Amino acid sequence: MSSDLPSILPVTRRIINVLDGEMVILSPERVELRRVDDGAVIEREPYTSDADIRVAQKGGYPHFMLKEIHEQASSTRSLFSAIREPFISQFEQALLDAKHIFFVACGSSYNATVVASYYLNELAKLPSIPVVGGQFVSMYGESVGEDDVVVCVSQSGETKDVIDVVHHCRNRNARILSVVNVLGSTLTQLSHLYLPLGCGFEISVPATKTYTSQVTLFSYLATRMGLRRGTLARETGEGLLNDLQKRVPPLIEQTIATTEIKARALAPYLANYPHFYVLGYGLTHGVALEGALKIKEVCYIVADGMYSSEFKHGPLSVVTNGYPIVFTVAPNDSEELVNHLSEVECRGARIILTGEDHPLLRRYVAEENYLIVPNSGHYLSPILQAIPLQLLAYYLATYKNIDPDYPRNISKTLTVR
Repeated sequence: MSSDLPSILPVTRRIINVLDGEMVILSPERVELRRVDDGAVIEREPYTSDADIRVAQKGGYPHFMLKEIHEQASSTRSLFSAIREPFISQFEQALLDAKHIFFVACGSSYNATVVASYYLNELAKLPSIPVVGGQFVSMYGESVGEDDVVVCVSQSGETKDVIDVVHHCRNRNARILSVVNVLGSTLTQLSHLYLPLGCGFEISVPATKTYTSQVTLFSYLATRMGLRRGTLARETGEGLLNDLQKRVPPLIEQTIATTEIKARALAPYLANYPHFYVLGYGLTHGVALEGALKIKEVCYIVADGMYSSEFKHGPLSVVTNGYPIVFTVAPNDSEELVNHLSEVECRGARIILTGEDHPLLRRYVAEENYLIVPNSGHYLSPILQAIPLQLLAYYLATYKNIDPDYPRNISKTLTVR
C-alpha cells in the first residue's frame, strides 16, 4: 500500500484504488475491499498502470531534484497536451461567472496561486484571493457560498488541508475546481471540474516541475480570459498564448544553461549565512516566496520570502556589510525596483538578482551575482525566474552535503522515509 504510485511500480503494475470511506482487508490469499460504514464488500477490479517506470529512476542525474529541474521544458510541453477542450473553456467560464474566486493550496502550490492572482488581475482584470489551505475555513469558511468558485491546487491531489476545504465548501454549495497532477486522486474525484498538469511523476520532495507547470497554466488561463473579457488586445493576447505554448519550453532550457554555473558558484558564499531574504515585486512576489521555500526545505537555511517594498518596514535592520539579499524582478518592474535595490546596497548588502538583463539593474548587481534569464517579456519572465532559485537551492543543499530529494522532517504527500 502506498500514497504514491512510483514507489510500487518496481513491484507491481496491477493497482486497486482505495477511496474515502473504504477499508482493505489484506491476507496471503486475497485483497478484500469493504465499505467502512456497513462492512459491505466492494467489487473493484485492479487496473494495469502503463506509467513509465524510468520516471522513477534518476537517469544519470545525481538526484531526482536536479533531474526534475531539467525536465521542466518537457513537462510544460506535456501540459498543453493534457489540457483540452471543452474542459478548459468550462473552467474559464466558471471563473468568469463567479461572485468570488478563491485559490486554495499549500506550499509550492500556494506560491503558484499568488502568481496566478497577479496574472488574473493584470491580464483579465479579475480579482481573486489566494489562501493557504489550513487557513481557509477560519478566514473565509462562513462567508463562502453557492455563487463562489474555489480553485484547489495540489500536486498530489491528496493534500489533507485542501481536501478539508473541499468538503466544507461542497457543504455550502460552492463550485469546486481543481488543478492537479495525479489523475484519479481524491481531489479529482471531489471536484466539479479539474485541469491536469500532465507533469508525470515528481519523485523529489521539493516541487519543481509541477510549480512551473502550474504558473504556466495560470498565465495561459488568465490570457484566454482576458481575451474573452476584452481586457487584452486581440493581437497581444493571441501572441502571448502562442508564446506560452511555443517559446516557454526552449526558454526554460536556455535559462538552465545560462544560470546553472552561476547558481552553483554562489552556493559556498550563501552557505555561510544561517538566514537571508528573497524579495519579489508584483508578478515575482510568488516567485520570491517559492525561492525562499526551496532554500528552507532543502538547505535548512531560514530564507524569508517577502514583497520587496515591505523590506524597509523592519527587516532592513538586519542588513550588514556583505549580507546576501536575493531579488527576483519582472521586466516592467525594473525601474520600480531601483529604490529597493538602493536601500540595501547603500547599507553594504550583497545583491543577488534573477531577471532579464537591464542596464539599471547592472548598476547594483555584480556580474557573478546576476542570474540572467533570457529576454521573454513581462508575462513569461516570472515562469523562468523560479528556475535559477531552484538551482540555487539545489547546489546549496549539495554543497552542505544534504540530500535534496529527502529533506529531514518533511515528505511527499503522506509518505514517511
